[in-house]
Amino acid sequence: MGSAGEVGDSYGGVILMGRLGPFEENTIVVGNCLDIMAQMPDGCVDLVVTDPPYNISSDTHFERKSLRNTKFCRSKAITFDFGEWDYFSDKDYVHFVDGWLGEAYRILKPSGTIYSFSDKMFISFLWQMLERRGFYPKNIITWHKTNPVPQFRFKNLLSACEFFIWAVKDNGDFTFNWKTHKEMHNHFESPICMGKERLAHPTQKPEGLFRHYIEISSNEGDIVGDFFMGSGTTAVVADRLGRKFFGCDISEDYVKMALKR
Repeated sequence: MGSAGEVGDSYGGVILMGRLGPFEENTIVVGNCLDIMAQMPDGCVDLVVTDPPYNISSDTHFERKSLRNTKFCRSKAITFDFGEWDYFSDKDYVHFVDGWLGEAYRILKPSGTIYSFSDKMFISFLWQMLERRGFYPKNIITWHKTNPVPQFRFKNLLSACEFFIWAVKDNGDFTFNWKTHKEMHNHFESPICMGKERLAHPTQKPEGLFRHYIEISSNEGDIVGDFFMGSGTTAVVADRLGRKFFGCDISEDYVKMALKR
């Protein structure tokens, strides 16, 4: 499907540039998103679909004492630590989001679209940051998980929804493939990843969710970018739909996971 991707091919010591600058289409590279996008030319990507860090990780944990005699109690504690890539100071997180959104705006074509996930606590912040960078946010979309993680402490409602924003670069001219009224709700319902699709990535999203919106906001042959590639869902779905893909992830392990997939 793709390769780990060197930074451009060379001929006689000269780096050859394509549609993506020094990068090949249908590749996933290891690197910081800001460093990778900075090397890409203006207006080279048709669609960005991505699930960036939310800055919600914590190294604390709680004991599942209330479930010690139930079928759910298979471990003593649960943590919400996704990895080093999800830890920022508040100031650094604002700078990080502003930086990658600015680069995403630059590399998107005038008719380009972006879909970006965010934690429920930061969805309004993401909307404001998109506007700050020149995007036109169109809608907040809810993904309803039909099989959410159980409530281990029985003190809250199940966290059954995640949110992402759809935004465009030009509010009057953007790719939009209408399906039917039934299919065009700002709500998508599906289970979380299970079975063979499930990989060892803590925030993996289901292929069906990405497929729906890639179909709506791109056409065959378009380039779909994901600069927090993770387990590779964007690349897999884009390839199956006849789109090109390109992306990166700061984790070499995740890039290997995506390429193997």
